[in-house]
Amino acid sequence: NKACAAQFEDGDVLHWWHDGKNGEKLGVRTRCGDDLLWLAHAVCLYVRLTEDTAFLFENIPFVHGQPLADGEYERFSTYARSDVCATVYEHCLACLHAALKIGEHGLILFGTGDWNDGMNAVGREGKGESVWLALFLAMVLRRFLPLAEAQGDAELAQLCAERMESLKTAVDAHCWDGAWYLRAFYDDGSPMGSRENDECTIDSLPQSFAALCPMPDRARVSTALDSALHFLADPQLRIVKLFDRPFADSSQQPGYVKAYPAGIRENGGQYTHASVWLAMALLHEGRAEIEIAYARGVMPQGNPVALAAIDEV
Repeated sequence: NKACAAQFEDGDVLHWWHDGKNGEKLGVRTRCGDDLLWLAHAVCLYVRLTEDTAFLFENIPFVHGQPLADGEYERFSTYARSDVCATVYEHCLACLHAALKIGEHGLILFGTGDWNDGMNAVGREGKGESVWLALFLAMVLRRFLPLAEAQGDAELAQLCAERMESLKTAVDAHCWDGAWYLRAFYDDGSPMGSRENDECTIDSLPQSFAALCPMPDRARVSTALDSALHFLADPQLRIVKLFDRPFADSSQQPGYVKAYPAGIRENGGQYTHASVWLAMALLHEGRAEIEIAYARGVMPQGNPVALAAIDEV
């Protein structure tokens, strides 16, 4: 309910917010891409685990505010509760339709950040594309498809199936770098997360989500996970790096992530979400390395069985 109430009528959502009086929200409206997908992702997971669908028909108001103007990347403000309401299911639809903005390579537009907020300059001009976001959306569409079918929504089910496959096809056609998947394309079309890059040569996110999506070329997925483990898992430091090498001196300008010291936070350090996703990808593929990594303390501490329960294995 809280997530739905932080969504605008146009489908985009507040990046973060504080609840105010009478349904007001004090928060920031942005052009970040991944914010649109977590509601649908969470709804699918909840329905799968509980088989409860009654909440899908609860009516929840949107939040109201003027859309971002051309050249405006974010706006911190107070937003009033809208007079327009929609069911939880309809809120999910609004998110999915808003997220389906396709770029030149058939991928989802990066916006001013996908999962990595610090990469806020990759797609600031509206042309950059996120490989990770395309994989994540394909995964969400796969999970939402049976939910749409259960509601008798044949049109949406068909859209989910078609867009899921087209995103995977685009990733296979344009984003394989020989031994791992690219991370993104900048506004000028140049790649990120490629052997061509002297910084951010490989990023863990697309390797993990290629397995979780899952991508159809199983040999590529296996090779991508091999590469992630080889370049990013450091048994001596007992960490899994988000990407390697950190941004520092290259001509690439991904955004404020580059302002962090090398190896700190999102700039090539260990980031909890990403390391757990890699663990989940290894579990998904039945890879023995998860046991080795867990024993060495490279992967996040926790019960691997519990991690497996987070995702369909």
